[in-house]
Amino acid sequence: MILVFLCVAVFNKNSCCRGRSKSHNKDCNFHGKTHKHRTSFQHPPGSCRQYKCHNGAAQPYRFDCAFRGRCYELNLIARLWSGNYRCVPDGDRSKFVRIFKDCTFHGKTYKNGKTAFHPPDGCREYMCNDGKMEFIFHLRPSELLSLHADETFD
Repeated sequence: MILVFLCVAVFNKNSCCRGRSKSHNKDCNFHGKTHKHRTSFQHPPGSCRQYKCHNGAAQPYRFDCAFRGRCYELNLIARLWSGNYRCVPDGDRSKFVRIFKDCTFHGKTYKNGKTAFHPPDGCREYMCNDGKMEFIFHLRPSELLSLHADETFD
């Protein structure tokens, strides 16, 4: 005796094979312009803001930094103006942040903005300013008063 089993596949006419529905692969309408599914585009055109069209929705893809008509990738370090800058994310945008150099002073490393005394007895104070230790000139209270000797205080 031979048994034969018959399988019948039942399909919903509103769905496609493998669980895909007709709503997939939709184009995107973004600011009045249509973009194909799975394509990337800039908005506004010529900017460094990239979007991808995915199933009818425009999704932010990357926001590079713009400078003088060029796009710089996120985390890229660029020499701009008078120093080094890194392109970093800032919400739904990006911006350049200045990178300051550390200082080496008498065998020790100091972060930008940190101070050190030399000689170690505390006579002179120096501050790290973008890779260079600069002497900080301090006035004594009596010297401050002599600068304003002609002013009167109530």
